[in-house]
Amino acid sequence: MSWSHDLLDDDERVLFRRAGVFEPGFTADAVTRLAELGGPSTGRLLRALRGLIDKSLVVADTTGPVARYRMLGVVRAYALDRLAAAREETAARDLHLDVHASLPAELAPLLETDKDAWRARLGAAYPNVRAAIEWGLSRPDPARGRRLAADCAWLWQLEGRGAEGAALLRRAAALGADERGPLQARVLTALALVLNTAEPGIEAFEVARTARDLAEAAGAPEAARPAGPLIALGLLATGLPEALAEARAVRDEAVRAGDGFVADSAEAITGLVHVLGDDYRRAIECFERAVERLVARGDRGVASFALGWWALAAARSGALERAAELAGRAVETAEPLRDLHWTGSARVVLAEIRILQGRLDEAAAALEPVDRLIDGLGRLPFITGWERCQAMLALGHDRPGEAVEWCWREGRWQEEPDAAWLAPDTQLVLAAALRRTGEEAAATRLLDALSRSPVTARMPRVRAGVLDELALLSHDSDPERALRLHHEALRIHADHGLVLGLVAGLESLALLDLRRGAVRTAGVLAGAAERARADLGAAPRPLPAADGEAGRELRAAVERGRAMDLDTAVAHATRARGPRRRPDSGWESLTPAERSVAGLAAEGLSNPEIAARLFVSRGTVKTHLAHVYAKLQVANRTELARATAARPAGEGDEVRRPG
Repeated sequence: MSWSHDLLDDDERVLFRRAGVFEPGFTADAVTRLAELGGPSTGRLLRALRGLIDKSLVVADTTGPVARYRMLGVVRAYALDRLAAAREETAARDLHLDVHASLPAELAPLLETDKDAWRARLGAAYPNVRAAIEWGLSRPDPARGRRLAADCAWLWQLEGRGAEGAALLRRAAALGADERGPLQARVLTALALVLNTAEPGIEAFEVARTARDLAEAAGAPEAARPAGPLIALGLLATGLPEALAEARAVRDEAVRAGDGFVADSAEAITGLVHVLGDDYRRAIECFERAVERLVARGDRGVASFALGWWALAAARSGALERAAELAGRAVETAEPLRDLHWTGSARVVLAEIRILQGRLDEAAAALEPVDRLIDGLGRLPFITGWERCQAMLALGHDRPGEAVEWCWREGRWQEEPDAAWLAPDTQLVLAAALRRTGEEAAATRLLDALSRSPVTARMPRVRAGVLDELALLSHDSDPERALRLHHEALRIHADHGLVLGLVAGLESLALLDLRRGAVRTAGVLAGAAERARADLGAAPRPLPAADGEAGRELRAAVERGRAMDLDTAVAHATRARGPRRRPDSGWESLTPAERSVAGLAAEGLSNPEIAARLFVSRGTVKTHLAHVYAKLQVANRTELARATAARPAGEGDEVRRPG
């Protein structure tokens, strides 16, 4: 190396040592900035660059739209030694930082118009940007490094570099821990954005909230505006009304400020809240407003997120073909990010819809790229619904034991296994898997705990799912209780347009009716369910069977059922049940809505709080409480709480919370 170096002219030697600060992949424009250190002019430096290429000390890559240059590792190491010997290292690295700190500002307009192009341009310079950040954070005044780190948030959030970004941003945040200005708010906002995909959890929510508090105190709310959607997302753990109010407030403020990305992200989260509350019409309206604008800007992460939830809303409404189309689009939108979180989450939605359609091989094919990537990782990443979807696939192949294992894997982040840490949908899948493995006591305990959860009270589909699973557990031991539970679940499904739940409910009632000897009703419901599955494109299920005369009667009834549409079949099931004979007093006399109000009141919630939880008016809560007091013969909330605590185990358990 020394021999080669001695053959260089003076300008080539200056450029050679100064170019050592660049990571592999620098441009001629970056080289010309080195003239700011003094010595050769820009023109002389460019001639020197050609000389270094001719002498094989610099390699040129001209295959892209912009030529890029690099030094081999051993050559660069020698160049850095010469730079240190010339006592120019600090000045050269400071200039290198300035060069790359200006890049995000140059590219900023693309963030609102073409985030794909923004990622491509900044990503091409990323090795140098990362080195500049690390140098900037090591300086006595780390402000430039901290600012550049905050500018790179979307690159880390959207691509598979989240762990590295989170580590650098944590350093940047720690260096400004005593600051209360806009820069610290920007750094914390960037950290929250990266954590949201790299390490999802409560930390991202808390960091986002701290960032917004700092920004507002500093009089610079724009510094933390992108944290708003994350705060709304985090409030889902508190309650759907709280998350909905926050998402709407964030959206409205962003619209006033002209921040299209934040406005559309908040709109997508508003849609998510509606999906979780099983209000699919409003959810779809939100997604329709947000998705096209997100896609047009290249906001692929949030766009794929919105498309995935839109697909689930369509599926649960019974539009499975439309759902599959949307899920496929979610995958196509996320794929260019080359990020396991976004692409994996979109593929999970597609796989879940294929399972609902009964296309298990296609579901496995949708998951296969994700499974392959995960197998090669040292730690499992967070991919929304991945474990639950694997469990559903295992159940589809009649492997309930495997499904149980997959469900528990979702809670691997916790030190002790606890079903409360699993998503409500995962708990339902786990309960079904436990029932099918014969662990009925464990399934019952799980469902009892889920029925008591405040989250369940706000999710009609989960409430109905709990009731149906409890009913299935009672088919043999208490058919009358099972019948009551299935019909209550059917009512909830019908009230909220949960089409797939209605079909499954009719099938469960058909099996139960057959066991009870109501062969004609069983056949009609089974036939109607079979037709509904065919109309919806849902997975077919075997019809109930019977022998002899009962079999002939059953088959004839199935044919009559196939002539019915879904609404007619549900009405038929309700009529076949006959009038309900609810007691006049006691826990069994309470309607489901009254049980919901009673449970929340016994926990100490006020009337306004109960109204917000159950999405009803305060007057409705007051009326329900009056009925509860009369039926339970209590005078106030204190007596109601005592009566709730003293209630015999099992009395009214199946619908303590739902209404």
